[in-house]
Amino acid sequence: MPLSGIDQIALQLRVMRPRRLVHVHFMVPVGTESSANVHAQIEAAIKRYCDVRLSNLSIELKARQLTVIRGLQTGVIVSGDFIAAGRRRHPRGRNGGMAADTAFKQH
Repeated sequence: MPLSGIDQIALQLRVMRPRRLVHVHFMVPVGTESSANVHAQIEAAIKRYCDVRLSNLSIELKARQLTVIRGLQTGVIVSGDFIAAGRRRHPRGRNGGMAADTAFKQH
């Protein structure tokens, strides 16, 4: 699907990541009546686009956050299972450390 003009501008700005204010000039086709009404319509259309785009980005961000949280929860559960399995295989000795089967020679 081809990008609209404003989507192309948004994509270019995303790639450029400008650090200063950017001015964008919109040109209307030749023969379009230049009036305050046309200016207001263009301004309203841009505002609607920005509102919808920001809303969509907010929803996308929340979805990504939930994905990360679910991944962390799964990681904690799996880590806990590995720790518990390790403790069942290697019970702690009397001094709280891992029980050792190795005898050390003194020099």
